[in-house]
Amino acid sequence: MCVLGRGYSLALRLRDGHILYDAGEFNRGDEIRTRLARGQVVSRVEHVETDSPISDGTHGGESRVQH
Repeated sequence: MCVLGRGYSLALRLRDGHILYDAGEFNRGDEIRTRLARGQVVSRVEHVETDSPISDGTHGGESRVQH
């Protein structure tokens, strides 16, 4: 995956391998595997914040929701 070499990463939910696209798909306690250009890490979610999409120009804006 050449994209990972440019500094991006890919997050997958460990229990089912689902690729995660949105912070709203994470739950506290979920274990995730993050694939990097070189290797991977497994992490546990402690806190989730959802924002407005960056593409709408708000860059996080005022609409934060915590899980």
